[in-house]
Amino acid sequence: MSFRRFVNLVASDCAKNNYTLRRIDMSRFFLPTKDGSGRSLLGLDPPPVEDCRLPDATMNFDPPQRVDSHDKMDFMLLKNKVVATNENGHAVMYDPDMPAFHHLPLSFAKHKYLPISIAVGNNLYILDRQTSFNNGNSCRSFEALVYRPLIPHEHGWEWRTLPPMPPPRFARNDGDRDRTCVTSLAAVQGGRRRGTHIWVSAMGGGAAADGACTYSFDTRKRVWSNPADWSLPFCGVAEYVPELQKLWFSISSRDQGSVLCASDLAAASFSQEHCRPPVLHEVFDDDVAGSHKGWRLLTSHAVHLGSGKFCIARFFDRSSPNIHRFELWDDCIVFAGVEVLSCDGKLHMVKHRSERYMFLDEELHVVL
Repeated sequence: MSFRRFVNLVASDCAKNNYTLRRIDMSRFFLPTKDGSGRSLLGLDPPPVEDCRLPDATMNFDPPQRVDSHDKMDFMLLKNKVVATNENGHAVMYDPDMPAFHHLPLSFAKHKYLPISIAVGNNLYILDRQTSFNNGNSCRSFEALVYRPLIPHEHGWEWRTLPPMPPPRFARNDGDRDRTCVTSLAAVQGGRRRGTHIWVSAMGGGAAADGACTYSFDTRKRVWSNPADWSLPFCGVAEYVPELQKLWFSISSRDQGSVLCASDLAAASFSQEHCRPPVLHEVFDDDVAGSHKGWRLLTSHAVHLGSGKFCIARFFDRSSPNIHRFELWDDCIVFAGVEVLSCDGKLHMVKHRSERYMFLDEELHVVL
């Protein structure tokens, strides 16, 4: 599999009220695995984290300046292209490799408070993380950006409204208390006849606020399955890596959501007679807390770069009192290159270089 060289970092500029997109070159993060004489260098301690300067922005995005707008934009990745949307439903597709912009049709039949997306083939599926229900009906929409080359306008792209996720079994239809939160997504191939299914785990809602369940959405038939009483064992979106024992990789939902994990989703089942949760195959410990003492971990992201290589991006903050006894918050993001190898039927993680970037008058928005 080819190596993806760049990871996109989007931050919001607090001073200018816009968004900056930077590209982190991951090719320099991975060290040689053998020395000049052919001896293996694996298993050695990785070099310490280096403090580096953020690269210059390759693109700025300005939201519309309106009284009734919060100036919020959302960014999603479709293959190597960035899809940017605003609160008014306008959308563009940015290709940083060209670079070039493509205008897209008006998006989002309903505004999404915290969108989460997953790419399936040439299509991008978008769901709101925060979903509320009223009399059993979802108040948030589920949509897809679909490519149809025969469409004469908008370069063949169109938005399609899809059936919303049904309310979980534990949801109570009594206003705010029946809100649920989407915690994780994964695309699972069901074979040539069954097509691809999107698995969605959600939790919360009413009296069983700590409950969780998982649905499967059939992208071909456009229907949802009955929920299974288990949740996916990771946070965010998992990526399928067939060369690594046909497993899905993401950030573990355990261990404070900080470490890379591998899951066997193929072993899971939604059958009422033989309902089986997915197997957490491996959790890779890379001593996050010990490496960044004094910092508080906020979020973690795992991006598969190809050939078993991953970028692990972790966002931290740290408070420090100034002379006026207010707290100044230092924010930083640490990018780490790690490599997962399959040897003798077992998975091994190799830690490569790490770089830390400080934010000045900006805050992290998303890593793509």
